[in-house]
Amino acid sequence: MAKILLIIPTGGGVHERTAAVAAHLSREENVDMGIMRGRPGCYNRNNAVRIFLANKQYTHLFFLDSDTEPPLDAIEKLLKCNALIATGCYAVQMRDGLRWAMAYRDSVGKYWLQKKRPSKKIRFRVDAAGAGCLLIHRKVLEAIKWPWFRWLENEDGTQISDDIFFFKKAAEHGFTAICEPAVECRHYKEMEITQLMKLLEQAKEKKECG
Repeated sequence: MAKILLIIPTGGGVHERTAAVAAHLSREENVDMGIMRGRPGCYNRNNAVRIFLANKQYTHLFFLDSDTEPPLDAIEKLLKCNALIATGCYAVQMRDGLRWAMAYRDSVGKYWLQKKRPSKKIRFRVDAAGAGCLLIHRKVLEAIKWPWFRWLENEDGTQISDDIFFFKKAAEHGFTAICEPAVECRHYKEMEITQLMKLLEQAKEKKECG
């Protein structure tokens, strides 16, 4: 039977909807929950991995970000993927608009967040994803050595997030990831909503002109 360590990494505070779902999930006999507070975010994730690896009873580490609300059966559905790395899906706001927190890797090794999910119903492979709703099997974390997560800045100012870093490292060890679109999470952010309104207007105008 799978034994899950659910960790919520946070720099301080957990959204009330996240807390409610985490409390529900942790009532399951095979799920234990902890909150990892600290900065930067990659330190929290790496510290969670250290604790997970030190406690051999756990088969999977489940990361749930402090602003993310998964469905109540998220862990169950991710386990049913029978994948060493399984992720749910949620949106993120980028400077050029909204994207899904899942990425494909191009021919030169650069990761691009997707504007559209390959499927809304059928599981699909992803090259990388956000770590906001992420289930990782012990085999992966035992194979990948520290650092499991690291935020990188390139000389030109571009960045590689700690979750993309993890997926890149996992791929180098031969591990692939599956996304379960049925695990659709709400993602709560404080944001400037006029820009969102403009994006929605642009989408509507394109549809009317198309």
